[in-house]
Amino acid sequence: MLPADMRLQPHRLVALAVALLATGVIAWVIIRGTGSAAPKAGAAGAGRAQSYCDDFPGASFAPAAARAHVGRFSNPVYGYALTIPPGLSGYTRATGPVRGFTVPLPGKPSALLRVDAAYDALYDITAAGVHRRDIADVQLFDRLLSDSAQPFSLAGVDGGRYRMQVVCRGDPQAYVFEAIIVVRHREIYRLDLKTQAARQSQDEPLLEAMARSWSWLP
Repeated sequence: MLPADMRLQPHRLVALAVALLATGVIAWVIIRGTGSAAPKAGAAGAGRAQSYCDDFPGASFAPAAARAHVGRFSNPVYGYALTIPPGLSGYTRATGPVRGFTVPLPGKPSALLRVDAAYDALYDITAAGVHRRDIADVQLFDRLLSDSAQPFSLAGVDGGRYRMQVVCRGDPQAYVFEAIIVVRHREIYRLDLKTQAARQSQDEPLLEAMARSWSWLP
């Protein structure tokens, strides 16, 4: 028999069991929502403290703080190319690796397009799995009003097109987030649109034009 000072008291046993159960529940929720317990690549994930809307930078991509691109944009590191619509500019950060770019759209209310590529740090992730992580991020601090999905492909690679309507924390305005997502060779590629219902019909054709212009580099 263990000495008295080495035995766990009943209340400590209960506390230990509760802690183990809570850990198991958290792990199950993460695995169910993402397909892996690993954090979301390229984002702050569940530990972030800001609205999902803050993941879509706009004003910070002013010419003084970034490099501007027009016309055909190629990214040999991630193996893709696409065309920025005429009259628009895509901005990449002046420093650091270039994964994609952001296109501020003219007019009010404000809207933007974003292109992004990232290595899939998870295993066997799918476009639908990436979208489930988006939903989980929204539900941390914001309110999801609606969500829809349909099949979509980029240059022959199957994926999905997803549309969410979101009320972001601290902003009563509802925003529309559209994402075209494909996974190829363990890379996640996405075209995103952040807009509002008042201008959605004029912004969606720009998203679709960029998707049609997409090609894979050898």
